[in-house]
Amino acid sequence: MTRGTTTRAKVWRVAASLFALGCAAHIEARARTVLRVAMTAGDIPDWTGQPDQGFEGYRFVGWSLYDALINWDLSRSDREAPLTPGLATRWAIDPANNKRWLIELRKGVKFHDGCELNADLVVWNIARLLDEKTQGFHPVHYARHRVRTVNIDHAEKVDDGTVAIFTKTPDSLTPYNLSVWYMISKCAVEKVNFDYAQYARAPAGTGPYRFERVVPRERLELIKNAGYWNPKRVPKHDRLEPRHAGSAQRFVAVHPTSSSAFQSMTSSLTLNPTASSCALTSSFMGKGCIWPEPEVEMANVNITKQQWSPGGGNWGWYFNQEAEDLVAEAMRTFDEELRDITLSKVHEIASREAIMLFVVHDLNPRALSPKVKGFVQAQSWFQDLTPIEIAN
Repeated sequence: MTRGTTTRAKVWRVAASLFALGCAAHIEARARTVLRVAMTAGDIPDWTGQPDQGFEGYRFVGWSLYDALINWDLSRSDREAPLTPGLATRWAIDPANNKRWLIELRKGVKFHDGCELNADLVVWNIARLLDEKTQGFHPVHYARHRVRTVNIDHAEKVDDGTVAIFTKTPDSLTPYNLSVWYMISKCAVEKVNFDYAQYARAPAGTGPYRFERVVPRERLELIKNAGYWNPKRVPKHDRLEPRHAGSAQRFVAVHPTSSSAFQSMTSSLTLNPTASSCALTSSFMGKGCIWPEPEVEMANVNITKQQWSPGGGNWGWYFNQEAEDLVAEAMRTFDEELRDITLSKVHEIASREAIMLFVVHDLNPRALSPKVKGFVQAQSWFQDLTPIEIAN
């Protein structure tokens, strides 16, 4: 073989190698699948542990990056979604104390940063939303979650795999409140000296998606957590991008019946120059905080103390003694079937007295690309995106 022939052979081998590498890179790029979701929210929901933007934030951010002790089974469409074990494998009321819940933790679970799930970490996650003296207490998280923490007194470690959660009064509905009490990595928060602005750069949960980056006012970029503790919920796509869908003006434009509610809500605020200043961040119409953040910032108003949220979910300050007695009975009833009978009576009273005026009939419509396969329409406000596959 001549020198020229040898040189040409080397050139061809190099060219073939480069071509093969290029094809491999092209195939790999094509194989990556991205699920993009438009959220009816005013901005990208807070991703540092307790989301804002109403339940839209819980649905697309909280439920994706994090887990609660108790999750929701969203795998079927032919029944109401029930509670299901999350980071806890079992929960039960203490037979000797109806204000003490015993929570058995799942073994072998690690956060995205490698931090291990254990009783000490769970106790801290309970305290950080209750006790302002706890390192990592976040007043904004506390305020957002207050409606679900109002009856929780404290948590204690029983052993490495068991936690006891104490309520102030008997509360059979505690598991439902725990289903949106997301566990965040204490290791990650400690690493940045409990600075949540820094933690937001690398948040760590145990959820089926990991944080990659955020594009402010536009989208959150999450990647599949291939090592997720629940193999059934390892995402069937590579990336998830929840995106900000638009402003309140656009929402009202396509939902004409919402216009009067929007005007009514904005015009009913009673201004009081001597009251404390509060940022108007409350959600409305059940779709998260539809007002974009810049408009919320401009709508910083003074409101009377009587208009602040109550210590619970009774925003209208409604009172009916019969309903109060029935609710107290339901809270003391740990048999689910018996409790549901009692709660049905409360619902009958609420309907009869029309304590809520519904201005929008939300049919929860969704528009899906033909490429989206495997989505299960659960009978729940929450939906599980992990089973979705993106067709070519």
